[in-house]
Amino acid sequence: YQKVYGSNKYPDLFGFCGDVTFPTHVLSQLISQIDNNLLFKDCDNADLKHAKIFAIVEKQLSLYPVEQKRKFTILHASRHNGEFKLFQIDYNNICRTQEIILANESKVVFSGGSGGSSFTDNLLRWKDDRHNNKGTTRGVYHCLIETLERLNDFSVGKSIQLIGLYRIKNAQIIGTTINNQRYLFGKEVEHSELYDNIEWRNEKFERISSSDLKLLEGAQIQPF
Repeated sequence: YQKVYGSNKYPDLFGFCGDVTFPTHVLSQLISQIDNNLLFKDCDNADLKHAKIFAIVEKQLSLYPVEQKRKFTILHASRHNGEFKLFQIDYNNICRTQEIILANESKVVFSGGSGGSSFTDNLLRWKDDRHNNKGTTRGVYHCLIETLERLNDFSVGKSIQLIGLYRIKNAQIIGTTINNQRYLFGKEVEHSELYDNIEWRNEKFERISSSDLKLLEGAQIQPF
């Protein structure tokens, strides 16, 4: 299942964990509305955009069959005038939302789903002051790779779904590789020259070419 979604028209992206059916349905609908300019205005700030998102989630939940409702979490990241914001929507019999306050450092801001506790436990070792990846985005990524390799839970996908939101442009799809195999949205894909248009990262979180999977010119070699 695709678990990360990004808008082509606005700097907004989404991810979810828990129940698959409802979040997949509502996020596909939201992205369609956003990218067809049916939901946001250019002047909307992150808080207003999230209020619109939450209203739709609540509305769709009220129309959803009671017997099919399951616990889930949806994350919504947004950027407005250079400021990043992250919001969390939780459903567990009641639907609630809150803002996750972001710090000016690389750190994990949320961990959930079937493998969430295993990842959090493993992360303690990567936070050690002696670890050369402490306090870096690549350190978090390496920890996630390692957790997935060790996890004996068939309900958790073994390939990473990655999407980015930078200081410029809108949501950026990022391809990943594991053992020289390419993945997009958790699915293995064969090489296509069309994939040269997006960013690719290997297990070390190094920037690589989609064609030969070698480091891009000028890309920094990362320790593991």
